[in-house]
Amino acid sequence: KAAKSSGPIGWYLKQLEKRPIITKSLTSMVINGCGDALCQLGVEKRDSLDVKRTGKFSLIGLVLVGPTLHFWFGSLFSLIPTPGTKGVLMRLLIDQTVFASIFNATFFSALLTLEGKPNEIKSKLSKEWWPAMQANW
Repeated sequence: KAAKSSGPIGWYLKQLEKRPIITKSLTSMVINGCGDALCQLGVEKRDSLDVKRTGKFSLIGLVLVGPTLHFWFGSLFSLIPTPGTKGVLMRLLIDQTVFASIFNATFFSALLTLEGKPNEIKSKLSKEWWPAMQANW
């Protein structure tokens, strides 16, 4: 329990108990934003940060990723309460096939919609959905 932890970690664990959805949503916002910034500056080697792009990724973390994963994992443990390795493998299989396929398509669609390009969703999914699934595995 969070009550036994102190400092920033204890505070965070208490927030997860008291306000799980908003805490996970804010956490996802920060992770998505930082991940995009690191990708731009470290992987893509850009000279400057595209703040608008990072903002879009942050927004998706806040309103899509955090809440969705909160409810998905809560449901997954309810649907497959099997303990031990068997349960872990069953949940992993469902998560990485059924959920990931839907969620990756939703993520791409949300990002393109925020970019004002909803007409490109079908093309993007046909080109990038399968490679994204493979990278996810």
